[in-house]
Amino acid sequence: MITVWLPSPKRLQRIGVWPELASLLARGDRLADAAEGLPALVAQSFALTPNRLSEAALSRLADCGDAAHGNWLRADPVSLGADQSSLRLMAFNGLNLDHAAAEDLAAVLKPLFGDIGYELSVVTPERWYLRLADGSEIPEFSPPERVLGDRLDAHLPTGTSGLRWQRLLTEAQMSLHAHRLNQRRMQHGQMPINSLWFWGGGRLPNRVQTTVARVHSADPVLQGLSRHAARAFHADLAEALQAPRTAHDLFDLRAAFADPGLRATLLSALQSWLQSNVPVQIAFESGERLLVKPWHRIRFWRKPLDWT
Repeated sequence: MITVWLPSPKRLQRIGVWPELASLLARGDRLADAAEGLPALVAQSFALTPNRLSEAALSRLADCGDAAHGNWLRADPVSLGADQSSLRLMAFNGLNLDHAAAEDLAAVLKPLFGDIGYELSVVTPERWYLRLADGSEIPEFSPPERVLGDRLDAHLPTGTSGLRWQRLLTEAQMSLHAHRLNQRRMQHGQMPINSLWFWGGGRLPNRVQTTVARVHSADPVLQGLSRHAARAFHADLAEALQAPRTAHDLFDLRAAFADPGLRATLLSALQSWLQSNVPVQIAFESGERLLVKPWHRIRFWRKPLDWT
């Protein structure tokens, strides 16, 4: 069995690979759509107990191995832009931030969080974490990829607890706005790092079960899941594509198609898998799903998928 996670058909259309991929997948059986996003993808291949996905706790497990106790929250550095009536998330990755600069920014924020019993830590320039005090309510923020380009106020937590987190976010923005590093960045034409984005909060699950034998992904959340489930993991795509198959491989290609140099290789790999003698389950990040069985290759009359 091979399971493949892909970006949405619309995204694949924008980068120019959908027509070829739509032809490759045309012979499969359409399955019932799932919800969109990573939690729905994970639920199709992993059983978590309790059934709550915490991206923060799992990526912390992959990054540091110390997530077994406590509640965790991602607190990633981002760049906001303002229009006439709102703030929008303009970037959350690729901000050209090194580790020393990240620590310099975090230094002005640690007292803010420390005063309320939270511990801020920088693991990579793009992945920061808050360890919350015991008994803290977990805020519900949208994942940053869902917020990108949109108004922040549509993705903030609500209620009394949500308002506290909104105030905390505003205080962090004020501290970062005045930071000397941001003044230098703007002088050099770089986007300011003027906010954090909280998301993915929760604890590690007590148990993770899966039929997947090996996971191939660059996502630290998937690496944490694999580690928790005692499954093999490949972060390097070239290594993953050359590795011998197991009884059930999961290939997470959601981010890989963003690299123009890899697209031909990925399409070739998909074609090879679809022509093999094992079933291939395709799950798109937007929720569409397909199952391609070996005998489906005789369905040569089927037209390319039209999902865009």
